Amino acid sequence: MDADQVIVQASIMGARAKPAILISNLETLAFETAETPMWVYDVRSLAFLAVNDAAVRLYGYSRDQFLAMTILDIRPAEDVIAILRETLSAARHNSDQERWRHRTKTGKLIEVEITSREVIYNGHQAEIVAAEIVPAP
Repeated sequence: MDADQVIVQASIMGARAKPAILISNLETLAFETAETPMWVYDVRSLAFLAVNDAAVRLYGYSRDQFLAMTILDIRPAEDVIAILRETLSAARHNSDQERWRHRTKTGKLIEVEITSREVIYNGHQAEIVAAEIVPAP
């Protein structure tokens, strides 16, 4: 498997799984150039494995800083238990339009709507995540 090869897992319906879709690399998904903040994280360690330019711009962390962090590091302290409960208890790691609060490097809280899908990335069981900002009311 190439270093940046991604296998997107199909949704699991009951006991039957659909075949995985093979994507040659993150560029195929327009990952780096997408206007939507996106990242890939390891579902076991919660470490960021890849992050796109839009996430770097929105959150204010450099790519290297992101890659030294986990998804817990962008959460307000009071939300960590909830995200751990959600992440560790989920048999499937796919979500559609879940709302979460995130914290930027400056400490600003933002509300985002998350869509994610299971992937195998560089041999890691992972999730690819897209985070849309929820406009303030």
